[in-house]
Amino acid sequence: MKNFKMPIKSNLKSRISTINNAFAISIIPYVPPQEEVLEEYYNELKIEPKQCGYCLTKGAKTVDHIFPVVKDGLPFGYLTDINNLIPCCKDCNSKKGGKLFKDWYKSKENIKRLKELKLNETTINERYNIISDYIKKHEKQYDFEKIIGKEKWDEFVRRKNKMTELLEDNQKFCDELNEIIWNYIIGSNAN
Repeated sequence: MKNFKMPIKSNLKSRISTINNAFAISIIPYVPPQEEVLEEYYNELKIEPKQCGYCLTKGAKTVDHIFPVVKDGLPFGYLTDINNLIPCCKDCNSKKGGKLFKDWYKSKENIKRLKELKLNETTINERYNIISDYIKKHEKQYDFEKIIGKEKWDEFVRRKNKMTELLEDNQKFCDELNEIIWNYIIGSNAN
């Protein structure tokens, strides 16, 4: 089977993280930037539109949350807004993932990758300082539990956990059905 690749079999359990994140993200405000702030935004980050703020390549097609909006399946207190977003290429977005900028950008692996992209030590340090200054100026973390109140927060967490349990229970049921169907197919082929 070296020359044939089967698709990955999806199941409900493999989607729990995605659904938990979607559940958490659904309560986080999404604030599109006003046109007049974009010029200042690009100037502060010292990049052009569609330029990756991390590695400076042209053609950035994604934006990265500087601070993750979800951590451990719960809202982390940051918004999806211009103050928490940076244009970036798919590679930087993927490599950073949910890591904090300060932990990721100057990691050995990332510095090696940036140097392979022809960024020198000076440029890497400059990018780090520019983005760090931007973060210091604009970072704002909210306490969502405090904003909505403990009772509503506990209800939110309870509902999220209930949804996860329901997915896990339904996966067990689907596994049972899968086994019945597979055993039928095997039995049918034996005759």
